[in-house]
Amino acid sequence: MWQNRKQAGSVSGVLYAEDFDAPVIPIAQGAARRPETVEPELIVPSYSLAELQAATTHAHEQGRLIERREAAATASAQRDLALSALMLQLTETQLQATRAVDQALHRLAGTILSLLAAAVPELCRRHSAGELHALMRRVLPPMRQIPALSIRLHPTMRAALQEQVGPLLLDSGTEVTWIEASTLAAGDIAITWQNGTALRDTASIGVAIRDAVLSMLDPETTKLAEPCDDQ
Repeated sequence: MWQNRKQAGSVSGVLYAEDFDAPVIPIAQGAARRPETVEPELIVPSYSLAELQAATTHAHEQGRLIERREAAATASAQRDLALSALMLQLTETQLQATRAVDQALHRLAGTILSLLAAAVPELCRRHSAGELHALMRRVLPPMRQIPALSIRLHPTMRAALQEQVGPLLLDSGTEVTWIEASTLAAGDIAITWQNGTALRDTASIGVAIRDAVLSMLDPETTKLAEPCDDQ
């Protein structure tokens, strides 16, 4: 009934008592409307189970491949470092071996040549007669025009050489003076004339051999025996 009157009043413009008793509902000005809740869109997977399994298997294979490559690179780097260290060690060992061999050869050569230098006086004594005869045959013939000369030698060598000098200076007119000197080695001799001298000195030969040896060897690693001046 009230609704009928309300509808009728709104049509006829007449107000009834009930119109003044109706509760007034306040409406706030500018009240914001509640936002509507948006539900998330559900995306249905487009991959099948077989495709997901294949992708997983491929990812595992790629991971293992990367691991193998990294392991190979690490092993290669370690191998290169080991080879470099080995080459350095081999080079150092080779240098040490070369120095050791060089020093050993120097010592061996020094020992041999030192023995040779020490043996020169004995060799000169053993071959003194033959060497002096050869020296006379080379030196005396060009001196046939020299008026005088002297021969200084060890007393034990005079008799053998005197027999040789006669035929070499026969009819030359050269006067020969013999001087015996016991201080000379058996293989030493000094032939003196007006303008010169011809010498054979065993000690000088030994010194010359020793100097030649020292010029070829390292004195710090080689010790040579001093040539002896045995008479």
